Amino acid sequence: LYPALLYVWWVDERNRVNLTRKWFAKTLPFPLSMFYPDWYHKAAQESVEALYPYIENEQVLENEINEKAMQCITAISHRLGTQEFMFGAHPSSIDATLFAYLAPLVKAPFPNGKLKTHVISHNNLLKYVTRISQRYFAAETQAFEAQKLQEHVNDVGAQTNNFPHKRRNQILATGIAFMAMAGYAVSTGLLQIPSKWFSRYVDPPRTLRIPIRYE
Repeated sequence: LYPALLYVWWVDERNRVNLTRKWFAKTLPFPLSMFYPDWYHKAAQESVEALYPYIENEQVLENEINEKAMQCITAISHRLGTQEFMFGAHPSSIDATLFAYLAPLVKAPFPNGKLKTHVISHNNLLKYVTRISQRYFAAETQAFEAQKLQEHVNDVGAQTNNFPHKRRNQILATGIAFMAMAGYAVSTGLLQIPSKWFSRYVDPPRTLRIPIRYE
């Protein structure tokens, strides 16, 4: 499962650019934030390449890593069964290790969430991560959920504030498109304007016409 975590966090381009690098760059102090994320990326990439030297295609490599990780996750789910922890009602060091592997896959909002989808498809693993989070990391869990709720409220507020502008832009775009289509129809002869209407609304009024003298 460890190679899969390395790949998800630091090798997968979507996850690294849109989530991991930003998180670490925001948390680390300057100037460490300038080069540590790239160093982590390089180290993870070298580790993955050393484990799979025979695979050169990136998509094939991702599929291979995900397949083995999913097999491992399924095996963990079967071993856990209906127990609260791996060896019964009380946690052990292996539960701490498994939580460190599974919790980031469940909690982190990865853009590429294939492994997350596989983990939460096993209901006992999802309950397992939730149970440990609430029982032993209650304060951190509450802070995390509060932050998620606040981000959701901010997103909804931003969408609400942008609604009038969005509606205005839609109306303007519709009007411009209609005018363009009408102009094209007139220029190609698909739409003909009666001469009476044209002379009435387009020609200048007779009272405004300038008389021309012929000598």
